[in-house]
Amino acid sequence: MRNLLYDLSGGKPSALIKPVLYTTLDTFIKGWFSFFALLIILELIKPLQAPGEIINFTNLTMYCLGILASAALATLFAVLSFRHTYTSAYSLAAQGRIELAEHLRKLPLGFFHAREPGELAATMLNDYTLLEHTLSHVFSRFMAGLLLPVLTPLLLAFVDVRMAIAMFVTLPAALLLMYLSLKLQQVWGGELNAAKIDCAGRLQEYLAGMKVIKACNSGGASFGRLKNAWENLMHKSIKIEAGLAPFMLLATGVLRSGLTVMILAGVYLLQGGSLDVTVLVAFLVIGAQIFEPLTATLVSFNELTFAAMAARRISAIRTAPVLSGAGAAGQGGYAIEFERVGFGYGPEAVFSNLTFSLPAKAVTAIVGPSGSGKSTILRLIARFWEVQNGQIRLGGTNIREIEPEQLLKNISIVFQDVYLFHDTIYNNIKIGKEDAAREEIEQAARLAQCHDFITALPQGYDTLVGEGGSTLSGGEKQRISLARAFLKNAPIILLDEATAALDAENERQLQQAINALVSSKTVVVIAHRLKTIKNAANIIVLANGQVVEQGSHEQLMNNQALYRRLWDLQEQSGRWQISNG
Repeated sequence: MRNLLYDLSGGKPSALIKPVLYTTLDTFIKGWFSFFALLIILELIKPLQAPGEIINFTNLTMYCLGILASAALATLFAVLSFRHTYTSAYSLAAQGRIELAEHLRKLPLGFFHAREPGELAATMLNDYTLLEHTLSHVFSRFMAGLLLPVLTPLLLAFVDVRMAIAMFVTLPAALLLMYLSLKLQQVWGGELNAAKIDCAGRLQEYLAGMKVIKACNSGGASFGRLKNAWENLMHKSIKIEAGLAPFMLLATGVLRSGLTVMILAGVYLLQGGSLDVTVLVAFLVIGAQIFEPLTATLVSFNELTFAAMAARRISAIRTAPVLSGAGAAGQGGYAIEFERVGFGYGPEAVFSNLTFSLPAKAVTAIVGPSGSGKSTILRLIARFWEVQNGQIRLGGTNIREIEPEQLLKNISIVFQDVYLFHDTIYNNIKIGKEDAAREEIEQAARLAQCHDFITALPQGYDTLVGEGGSTLSGGEKQRISLARAFLKNAPIILLDEATAALDAENERQLQQAINALVSSKTVVVIAHRLKTIKNAANIIVLANGQVVEQGSHEQLMNNQALYRRLWDLQEQSGRWQISNG
């Protein structure tokens, strides 16, 4: 139970105390209605039980006042229960989503790589929505309802043990049926959640690939993976609803039959002369009041079980280990060293024993065939992924010992695949330095050769870009990404084919800007067009996850090895043209 409370509340179980307390008091006070109603009935039938007895109107008045007082207190606690329950439910869910998003930011990219693309979205949306509903509509009532089967038999046993046993004799059988349904729910619920995640992933894939679908004139109905995912979700949903419903209906039917058992037992004992009619009436009144909330508690158990499964999925993400480290970056300079580094995205290794050095305040270019691991090196330097063997040192310090935020604070990255948020151009550039003044942002844009096209837009810097920057061209997105790097002005620059999406004129201007950006900085640049890095101080040539050559452009050209072959191939491809034949 403690783990359940911890998971449901996102690690804040104390936030559930007031909702449960006030709901329990509300439920308990409402029980006084039945108690005072019973006293009124007993008072009214006194003359029937004993001729000569008269009705005590003083007692009747007190009992009626008791009902009024119960109504006032029940209203008070109902209002408090409503306020605290809904406030806690939605606050916990909102805080939980924010904290989970912050936690995700601190996880290595390997965590995301190992999951379906729709899994995290399903957790943030579906699982938290389920928790909101459970905490606001189910949990407090369920906890309050648990008191009924615990306290009521004990209290009624003081009146008549036989009748108390008869009333609750069916409860163990109902609980056994619920236990059996719980076991099925755990298995089928896992299958249903997996189907939901698969649907979310396939839908993302379908929408992201819409351009390809249209280009190939492929109808949506022919997208088999999405169709199969939705059909599978339909079958899993029907299976769990149809499979659990008989257990639930049977459990509630068995539970409610306890009232019938109690009536039969009462009539039998009354005929035998061992039960007073007032006791039978008391049990009838209480029984009529108790079985409805008991049934509601039993039904809500399934909902609570689903919520518990969602809470465990959220907790599994919240407890995923974040990148560790506590040291500062740059104390020993900004030279970067790879020592016997081993890494792979899956079972196959990208690197097995990679060793090389990147000097500080110099430009190092990394070239090689596709798939040789060039972009992976940049990801490992930024610690987006953790090395599996060996170590990477910055200024002589293992980057695993550096606080991740401090490490990234000293690195500016320009990716080959630029992503812009659905926000203004101004805010997309400002990500590079959150406290930057407008003048700094505009100056960074000028250096990145994007100020002119930004000011030509109708809203200028306040122009909204589509999701991922879809309303801008590839070259425009690339230059905005470079403006971020100019604005951040970090001592380490990582450029992953930064000019790939630019035309010849913009590339020339941007090369000049990059030359200004990288002066006196440790720069690692990946380039497929070798002409753009021929002036680099150091060029590392990769092949099959290993350094096969290293040196200046002139040295590598004289080696007559892989670099020279790549250069010659690019020279030949530069002369390629489409012919009529």
